[in-house]
Amino acid sequence: MDEGDAPVTIDADEDGVVDAVTAQMSERTSFIVLDQITSATAMLFTAQRIAAEAHRRGIRILVDGAHAPAQLADPVGGLQSDWVGRQFP
Repeated sequence: MDEGDAPVTIDADEDGVVDAVTAQMSERTSFIVLDQITSATAMLFTAQRIAAEAHRRGIRILVDGAHAPAQLADPVGGLQSDWVGRQFP
């Protein structure tokens, strides 16, 4: 793990996820990579709320949405991220 990495392990409801991720944001945080849907557990992250808080603090965000097209009707709608990574068949 590189200096500055802050992996967050979460076993919580939606508010708990947002609280856990935003608690790791600091004045040193400049960039966040967030899964939209995790591959291991298929947990849907509240990317919109996390992105809004990140932007409020001047933090840029990339949402890894590789699993979203098969799981969500509108995988891009309302994400508010600076970048989105996707895989398409």
